[in-house]
Amino acid sequence: MPKNAVRPWKNFYRSMKNKQIIRIILFAIIGSALFSWNYLYKPPISKKKFDPNRAYIDVVTQVDYGSRVPGSEAHTATREYIMDQLAAAGWQVTMVEFLSPGINIKGYNIIASRDFGQPKILLGAHYDSRMGANNEQDPAKKDLPVPGANDGASGVAVLLEIGRTLDPSITNVDLVFFDQEDQGEINGWNWILGSQAYVEKMDEIPKELILLDMVGAENSHFRYEMTSTDSLKQQIWAVAQEKGYGD
Repeated sequence: MPKNAVRPWKNFYRSMKNKQIIRIILFAIIGSALFSWNYLYKPPISKKKFDPNRAYIDVVTQVDYGSRVPGSEAHTATREYIMDQLAAAGWQVTMVEFLSPGINIKGYNIIASRDFGQPKILLGAHYDSRMGANNEQDPAKKDLPVPGANDGASGVAVLLEIGRTLDPSITNVDLVFFDQEDQGEINGWNWILGSQAYVEKMDEIPKELILLDMVGAENSHFRYEMTSTDSLKQQIWAVAQEKGYGD
């Protein structure tokens, strides 16, 4: 076959080959550009911020259940709500049952953890509300259970919102929800039964503990009281000052 007979085929082949090479190069350039754009200009992952409105909803939810007297349906519903919210936020949630001395009524502490290593910083609150309003001025209301919006629900709400927004890389913090803390001096009950039960089963002494109780009153003032650890108080009050809450 004459040599010039194959030239059209060679030219066609070379033309197609060149087009494929050009196409591959173009795809490589476009792909590289898209990768660079995504890598360099991808918007940063927004960090979750504490949402006071969402925490307020947590308070309303608890109060709508009713007074969280130990053994009541409202108490059970609140316990389940706490555990569901924490599990949804990625925490490992444990319920620890105990039997209150003298009363022989089961209590349930709730512990949320990301890492079971020690030492821990504990953030705590109680989720039960008082079965009697013994400080009520109206005698007809003294035996009624309190709604517990501030005394119980507020601390729980703050802990839940911390659970939703605390940076996942922070694993040395446990959230502890104490039961049967607030029934003292009513029908033979004693105070702080849940926290005592927690301490009795505790394997390691925590590094620090911050207890949130009655933190939701209108125009709240938090005193620099004299019974807590000085170094920890100084850190907390310094942050408050930095954030504009020095008063």
